[in-house]
Amino acid sequence: MRVFFICSFVFMVFGCGNRADQSETYSVSTVNKQSLELNHIYSFPLENSSDATVLANPYPSVRLSNDGNRIAIKDMLQDHIVLYDSLGNHLATIGKQGKGPREFVEITSWNFDENKNLLVFDAPQKLVKIFNSNGKLKKSSKVFTEDQLLGFGISFYAHDSLIYMGILEAQYSNLENAEYSKLIALNNYEGELQKTIGKYDPYVSQATMYTSQPVFDIDFKRDKIYSTQMNSYRVQVYDLKDHNRMAYFGYKSDHFIESEEKISPFHQKSKRREMGLNQSYTNGIYITSRYILIYFRNLTEDWYQSRSPQDKKHFISVYDRYNYNFIGEISLPYSLQAVHKDRLYLVENNNPDNYTIGIYKIQTAH
Repeated sequence: MRVFFICSFVFMVFGCGNRADQSETYSVSTVNKQSLELNHIYSFPLENSSDATVLANPYPSVRLSNDGNRIAIKDMLQDHIVLYDSLGNHLATIGKQGKGPREFVEITSWNFDENKNLLVFDAPQKLVKIFNSNGKLKKSSKVFTEDQLLGFGISFYAHDSLIYMGILEAQYSNLENAEYSKLIALNNYEGELQKTIGKYDPYVSQATMYTSQPVFDIDFKRDKIYSTQMNSYRVQVYDLKDHNRMAYFGYKSDHFIESEEKISPFHQKSKRREMGLNQSYTNGIYITSRYILIYFRNLTEDWYQSRSPQDKKHFISVYDRYNYNFIGEISLPYSLQAVHKDRLYLVENNNPDNYTIGIYKIQTAH
């Protein structure tokens, strides 16, 4: 099966250990609101380097190793990956623009596996390049060599020599009936397609925005996939072993805004801009020890002028990860880039000369 990568522009819920229950219907989460607040822990700047210029990324751009000791960020200007330690000290710069073994035409997604290998997907070349912890190229694998699938979205995970990527079946490439598409492609490190997992959130057929890219997180310890779509507030939970859907739930929080009319990619740019003002886009789903976090951003007029992610409005919807109750919504002061071991990584300053990451934690207000 062949996959091309599409640019990202173009139940009362019950716990579901019961294998007989496949949660085929959507359930509105029980609302059990708690007073939550964001607690700042510390901040650190990224060290400037002569070969590393980190520019503001419109999509979450920070990836962390399992132990949190390595941070990988895409340099948008030079299309390479810059590695830092947990305090922002520059460790290495991987790749440059080009088509050579250590070069990239366009980096679309990247992440670490459990062995601190860094995997980078170069979409135009349909290559996944694997680098060891020292930045040495170990393997370059051609992926998706047939024409039935399209790579879609920026979610990208690697574990146990398998790669998980969001997809859209080619027959739904016009985004009509996309709710029937498979959700995730599973490839091995040789680039061979092993299987596909899950289906799109049915809500994409109702959503007023056309951006239906898959957004997902994987809990490899508990063998669960948590997924949503860029134009949805709902959550699907899949069993990582048998790939059955275990739950389908959600709650539309106060600041999740949708246009009253369908927004088409074929509308004129000015029309899309007008209709998209204040529109919500889901950009991440994250799992902590207690919560499921849905990160979404609302477009603003300031953002249209500056194109800086800092000028969007940022929110997270918070669910109990065990009973799927909706707990509340938190307004974030900055863009959320990653969540690791219950800590939220927010970009406090996206100026390349003083790129600063703040570490925060959700806690119950007293």
